[in-house]
Amino acid sequence: MLIRDIMSKKLVVVHSDTPLVEVARMIFEHNFNGLPVTDNDGKLLGLVTQQDLISHTNSLHLPT
Repeated sequence: MLIRDIMSKKLVVVHSDTPLVEVARMIFEHNFNGLPVTDNDGKLLGLVTQQDLISHTNSLHLPT
């Protein structure tokens, strides 16, 4: 088995200026553990995960 056999084919990304609430909604709606973060040219900047949202957003209420 190869990674292409299990990866998501429909690309869903967020930008570095996407509000955290929107990122959380997208992760939940797509049942993902995280999303790639890109700049406006589509260059990969990093990844944001569910764990990032949980551990770094004490002031933001995210449903569990």
